[in-house]
Amino acid sequence: MIGSMFRKAWYSDSATLSLDFTTGVLDSRLTFTRSSTATYIDSSGYVASASIDSPRFDHDPTTLAPRGLLIEKQATNRFQQSSDWTVSPWSKPAQITWDGTTYATAPDGTNTAKQITVTSGASASVSQFVSLATNRTISLWIRAGSLTSFSIGAYDTGGTAWGNNADSTCEIISGPGSKTQQTGGLWSITGLSTTEWTRVQVFRSSTYSALLAYPGSSSGTINGTAYMWGMQMEDGNGASSLIPTGASTATRDPDNCVMTGTNFSSWYNQAEGTIYAETLVTSTSGGGQLAASVYQNSNTYLDIGQGTATGSSSTTRFYIRTGGVDEAVLDRTLSPLTLYASARMAGAYRTNDAAYTLNGLSVVTDATVTLPSAPIALRLGQQQAATSSSRIIRRIVYWPTRLPNATLQSLTT
Repeated sequence: MIGSMFRKAWYSDSATLSLDFTTGVLDSRLTFTRSSTATYIDSSGYVASASIDSPRFDHDPTTLAPRGLLIEKQATNRFQQSSDWTVSPWSKPAQITWDGTTYATAPDGTNTAKQITVTSGASASVSQFVSLATNRTISLWIRAGSLTSFSIGAYDTGGTAWGNNADSTCEIISGPGSKTQQTGGLWSITGLSTTEWTRVQVFRSSTYSALLAYPGSSSGTINGTAYMWGMQMEDGNGASSLIPTGASTATRDPDNCVMTGTNFSSWYNQAEGTIYAETLVTSTSGGGQLAASVYQNSNTYLDIGQGTATGSSSTTRFYIRTGGVDEAVLDRTLSPLTLYASARMAGAYRTNDAAYTLNGLSVVTDATVTLPSAPIALRLGQQQAATSSSRIIRRIVYWPTRLPNATLQSLTT
């Protein structure tokens, strides 16, 4: 409660920068660019498209609550026909049909989701094959008809089929349902709704080339019906926003959000300061979800965020690097690690005095720190090694003094 009350006082206290991205407005001092369109969840809960160079303010698809600023790296959807499983190069056996007339409202609000019907036999799956590769994530939206489950798999045509259990992870990104690993990259998703869509992702680190989606299960359920939409395969661990495709693959360009010049120097104190960042967890199996970087050059910066470049998503970090030397690497662990949980981080610095905490945990410190001497920019959601596709940033607040450790805890509680 104390931390919550403290945070509410930001706009009238000594903070020299206060950015609140839950308002759906980008501060005029920030410059935002992206060379392509991109999708997000709008305030009505639908998948919507943002124009070139437009920031995306994401929302919870169920509660419609604002989540914050969505920042993503470049990604390519390797599947064609992302929202129409009835056309090539999607394939289906004779046991799968579409009657040409039965639709449901898709996650983008259009009446375009086509009903799958299982007519006979086992191994009734919808599939698409691409080139073999490792470390890719499949994602899609699924919904119940008469069937309230799907088996979703990352399949290898090169000889290892579903692979080993340790090679694959699965997450329900949004909507109802639960997951169970059947074998390797094949997962059972149960408890689906007839009215609400569920988005699910499957990651597999070993080689594979295809999505196989079985309405119900791989054993088949005659006359069972279900829906799927928004199919995507992308490199890396973790699904990003939908990249719609038609007869060819498509690429979403990276988001860039920076503050430079006097817009930056007017509030930043090189000698000492405290930075608070609040983000939402967008992956429980990928790393590199940076919130903010006070940037001087590629070898000198001050970073705060969730995840590490090696892929540890449970680790949050306050990181000071000067002249290529790691001056402070202060970590706190997110536990439990839950999708869209809040990570409230506060890092403070001055020469030979750095401190960091997360969500009210005890403060970790470093008493041997050389600071960057001439930072030139604030960069949001970027990092030196991007291994996670998405970051959702809710707030960034800065004070030009090194706040006490007890205050850091209060800020993040």
